[in-house]
Amino acid sequence: MQSQIQTKIKVISQMILLLIAILLLSCEKFTQLDPPVTQLISNTVFDNETTANAALGSLYSQSVTITGGSFNSPTSLGALNSDEMDNYSTSLSIQQIAGAHLIPSNSYSTALWSSCYQTIYYANSILEKSELSAVLSEKTKNQLKGEALFFRALMHFTLTDFFGRVPIILSTNYMENTLAKQSTATAVLDAVIADLEKSAPLLQSDYAISLNERIRANQFVAKALLARAQLYRGNYASAESTASEVIANSQYSLTALTDVFLKNSKETILAIKPLNAGQNTGEGNIFILTAKPTFLAFRTAFYNGFEAGDQRKTAWIGKVISSGIDYYYPNKYKTRITTATSEYSVLLRLAEIYLIRSEARARQNKLDLALADVDMIRSRAGLNKIAITNPSITKEALLDAILQERRSELFTEWSHRWSDLKRFGKNVQVLTPIKTGYQTTAELYPIPTTDINLNSNLTQNPGY
Repeated sequence: MQSQIQTKIKVISQMILLLIAILLLSCEKFTQLDPPVTQLISNTVFDNETTANAALGSLYSQSVTITGGSFNSPTSLGALNSDEMDNYSTSLSIQQIAGAHLIPSNSYSTALWSSCYQTIYYANSILEKSELSAVLSEKTKNQLKGEALFFRALMHFTLTDFFGRVPIILSTNYMENTLAKQSTATAVLDAVIADLEKSAPLLQSDYAISLNERIRANQFVAKALLARAQLYRGNYASAESTASEVIANSQYSLTALTDVFLKNSKETILAIKPLNAGQNTGEGNIFILTAKPTFLAFRTAFYNGFEAGDQRKTAWIGKVISSGIDYYYPNKYKTRITTATSEYSVLLRLAEIYLIRSEARARQNKLDLALADVDMIRSRAGLNKIAITNPSITKEALLDAILQERRSELFTEWSHRWSDLKRFGKNVQVLTPIKTGYQTTAELYPIPTTDINLNSNLTQNPGY
C-alpha cells in the first residue's frame, strides 16, 4: 500500500513538473513584454506591508542586470558602442557591437530589450496591484508607486536611447502589450518625463527607508533622472531648474576623486547594492585587468585624450603590463573580488547633474553660469577654470568643452559617451575612423528578430 502511494505521488510529481515545463516553454515567446512565470506578483503580496516591500525589493533585483554593470548593461555596451574601449573578445555578438555591425538576432541587444521590458512589466504590476490594496497605508502605497514609476521611466529611457522608436508599456494587459505600436523617441521621452514628475512627489526626501544607504529611490533620485531626460528632450530651462533642485540639496556634495565610487559616498544620488553579501560591482569585475584583456581595455587614443594635468587619469584609470604591452582599464571601482562589500554600482551622481545644468545653461546662452558649473568639475580634477583661461569663450566652444568634460568625467558610466556623441552630432566624425564601414544607422540597435516576428505592429530600424 505504501509503495502504491509513493508510486502515485511520483507520477503526480512528474506530471506537475511536465506541466510547469510546458507552461514555461509556452511563455518563452512572450518574454519581450512579460517576465518569467516565477516573477509574476500575486495579489496577496499586497495584503501586508512586509511582503509589499519585499516585492519592491524584487524590482531592484529584477533590474540588476541592467543597472549593475553586467555584460548586458548599458555601461558595458555603451563602452563598446563608443570610442572608449577596444574589444578583445572572440564572441561574435560582442564583435558585432564593437564594430557597429549588429544583426537583429544579436544576443546582447536582445537581452537588453528583454530585460528592460521585463522590468517595466514588474513595475506595472506593482503600480496596479498596490493601488487595489485595501490594507496598505497611503504612505506605503506612495513609496511603492514612486519607486515603480522611477524604474519604469529608467527602462523606457534606456530603450529609446538604444533602440529609438519603441513601444511605451503602461500596463500589464497582455493582449494590448503584445500588439503595442512603437512611439517616437520624442514621445517616449515625454512619457519618461511624465512618470518622473509623478514619481518625485510620492517619494521621501531622504534615505531613511533604506537605513541611510543610497540604494533606494527618493525625490532627488527621480529629479536627477528627470533632469537628464529633460536635457535629452531639449527642455533646457526645465533641465536647468530640476538640476538646480538636486544641486541645492545638502545631502549631496562633490567628494575627493578617491571617494566618489565608495558605497554611500556623498556624491552618490542612487547606487545599486550587490545582490549577495561580499560581492562588489559588476563594473569592477568586468573592467579591472590583472592580465592581458580578454574582453575590454581602453583605446589608446581615448586614454591619451585627457587634458594634461587631469587627475582623473591617474585616479580612475589603471594599467597592467603583459608581454611588454601596456593595457589601460577603467579603475573607478577598485575592487574586483573580495569578501567585503566596499563599493556599489553608482547609477546617478552629483557630477553629472552639474554637467547637465552646465549644458542646459550653455544652450540657453547663459554662458557665465554654464562656465561656473563646468569649472566646478574641472577644479575637482585639478584643472584650470575656463572662466580664467578663456573668459570670452563662445557658445560653440563652450559646448565642445562641456562634451570633453563629460568624456573625462563620465567615461564607462551607463552609456553616457555613446549617447553624447549622438546628441552632439559627433558620432560620424568620431566613430567612422575607428569602426570600419560605420554607418549612421548604427546609432540605434536593431529591434530583436523575435519581437518583430511576434508583433506585426513593430517595424525594423533603418539599416537592418
